[in-house]
Amino acid sequence: MTTKTPSEVFSYIRGALRGTYGVEDFRGKSVLVIGVNQFGQDIVSKLCFDEKAKLFFVGSPGQELMNYFYAYNICRAIEPWQGEPIDITIDTEAKRVVIDGTAVSFEMIGEEPYNEGIHDFYC
Repeated sequence: MTTKTPSEVFSYIRGALRGTYGVEDFRGKSVLVIGVNQFGQDIVSKLCFDEKAKLFFVGSPGQELMNYFYAYNICRAIEPWQGEPIDITIDTEAKRVVIDGTAVSFEMIGEEPYNEGIHDFYC
């Protein structure tokens, strides 16, 4: 299988949100990004948050936020994760997304990411 781009993963997540919650935005959700790397930065740069969204990171100790230069511009509530409840996990190290307890590998995302996300997470 081919490697997925951040845009494809983001489209899949939007579809998964639509399938799970009925809306495809991140308002009022808590998002955990695991892995401080360029792939994660590219996904974070696509997210639209309001003041009720929370963005958490997990990386090497002391490095959680170092490479997310623009994260504070995206989400006001940003901090290292301390075990708070999470709605959406984007794990760039294990290459998977977890929403509402369902995990899907990035590599399982096909050619129509948004529609597949809706289908995979529709309740």
